[in-house]
Amino acid sequence: MALSNASIQDVHEGRVTLPVGTVIEVNAGNDDYWYGEINGYSNYNPIITYIEADDDGVYSFQDVSYEAPKESINVFYVIEDKKSKRLAWNSLGFSYRGRHEIVSLDEVNTDESDDEWLPGMHEQGGEDEDDEEDEEDDDDEEDEEDEEDEEDEEDDDDEEDEEDEEDDEEDEEDEEDEEKEEITKAVSSKSKRLKKN
Repeated sequence: MALSNASIQDVHEGRVTLPVGTVIEVNAGNDDYWYGEINGYSNYNPIITYIEADDDGVYSFQDVSYEAPKESINVFYVIEDKKSKRLAWNSLGFSYRGRHEIVSLDEVNTDESDDEWLPGMHEQGGEDEDDEEDEEDDDDEEDEEDEEDEEDEEDDDDEEDEEDEEDDEEDEEDEEDEEKEEITKAVSSKSKRLKKN
């Protein structure tokens, strides 16, 4: 049977085995529901990794997984890509931002939570580590830019030096030409005087 046509009854009766990664809601009894992902099977019953909230109300996947009877699955969403994963969690009442950052839509939509919640702050020190990495990247980029600027300046200096040398040579040649002209004039005026005498 195709999963797209599978019903919860098919899952309960064992006609359909949900794939690993399927997002599910499990009825834990007493109107209590748990949420998680299937990450394997044991005797046809799914092994589920549940999400759990921290003190700030941000959910993340637990480190351990538990076997659950397939009959306890209340809702399932087969995951095909990132978009379907976000939609599945959204349908269950959560905003999925990563395995360590799943937030209840009730928390996302309150004004207070918007002020307190910062994305990427699921681990203590997460922001500092990211900032340090960003600063290191910025420093590396600045160093590369400085080196390029220095190389450009050196190239410009070399070009200016070459131009200065060429100008000096031209000036020397002009001076030599002027001296020759003056000598030529002086020699010709002396020879004219000598001829007259």
